[in-house]
Amino acid sequence: MKTSKELLALNDLAGWRVRNCYWAQLKHGLWGTFPALFSRDGDKKVEWQPFVCESKILLGEILKMMTPRSFTITESLCLLRTRGDPIAFQFEAMLQRIEIDKETKSVLVVGQSELGQPKHFKWTPGLIGDDMSPIEFEETMRVALAKIG
Repeated sequence: MKTSKELLALNDLAGWRVRNCYWAQLKHGLWGTFPALFSRDGDKKVEWQPFVCESKILLGEILKMMTPRSFTITESLCLLRTRGDPIAFQFEAMLQRIEIDKETKSVLVVGQSELGQPKHFKWTPGLIGDDMSPIEFEETMRVALAKIG
């Protein structure tokens, strides 16, 4: 299950629970979000996805492994799947997207077992700042250039 429409089609929410979760995004004064990302396969060119943690302390430990950048931590009420792959839907995001007839994608739920995998976490490319690493700058430029041709 990847979208809110699939979630809303469920007749039974057994295997789901409501929890406060935490996520991080780059600090900026622009429209949009630039969240921290996680990939189960690290640098192997697989899909990087936004993630939430059930513990603010765990999120803090993960952020210590990432490139130091200015960020904010947000607390969100989420619906977490307790069976199968750990995913969540953020209520606020779903409500905002339903108002404009759009789907919301699920986010990953990261737990203690992922702490020893620093290459599996990174910041969303796209926001250039003086606090980014040369590798992050190169990736941001590569993504931007790919979009224009």
